[in-house]
Amino acid sequence: QRLAQAISPGSEVDPAGSLPHLLEAARIARELEDWERYFQSIGGPAEMYDALGRTEEAREALERNLEFAQNLGHRGLEATAHVSLAQFHARHGNHDAAIRHYRTGLKLDEERGGQGLGGLLELGGVYHAQGNAAEALRCYEECRRRALNTSNRWFEAYALRCMGVVYGALGDYFRALELGLESVRIFREISSHHVAGAGVGNVGLVYQALGDYPNARKSLVESYQSALRHHDIGEQERLLGDLGDLS
Repeated sequence: QRLAQAISPGSEVDPAGSLPHLLEAARIARELEDWERYFQSIGGPAEMYDALGRTEEAREALERNLEFAQNLGHRGLEATAHVSLAQFHARHGNHDAAIRHYRTGLKLDEERGGQGLGGLLELGGVYHAQGNAAEALRCYEECRRRALNTSNRWFEAYALRCMGVVYGALGDYFRALELGLESVRIFREISSHHVAGAGVGNVGLVYQALGDYPNARKSLVESYQSALRHHDIGEQERLLGDLGDLS
């Protein structure tokens, strides 16, 4: 109960206000020897430090988390710590460090029988940001393969979507369109309508690159309407910019 009370006032909207509560939660969890909760609690301040622009403190907190997990001998927490560090480095454009931590986290997760689907998608995103299309596609294709083997249609569809984005960046617009449409079809079948709507926006950009402006506009408008329904303000602003480019 004390731990729940310490955690509950925290808010991602107010990082400065959240930080003391997260630190108190970590103190209580340690006192109670609830090591998984302790690990979660000391991870929270790292995110808050980063949100406040205190980058070095965020990195140091994440590295302490990793050291703690290693000393505890908890491979699951160690894998999580590596992924958290990978996400931090990816946010700050440190691609090599992000790739190293993602690879280690994925290996630890796989040793414990995990599929690492989300990690593979994020790792592919880092390779794509780095300009390494071949490695990005390898990550997305492996994610899709594992998703098919476990009947995880959401990750199958998202891997297809990411592959389409890479092919679009490479200028293979027909392949990008094929993959994008297949991704949207699967998302709709499993009723992931918000993600499907965003995918339609990606398809619209491919139509635009192909010079098919009527279908581009139709797709972007459909995606914008989806963003309105799901109150996704950031997506609305991006799509308005894309529609403006068609004018």
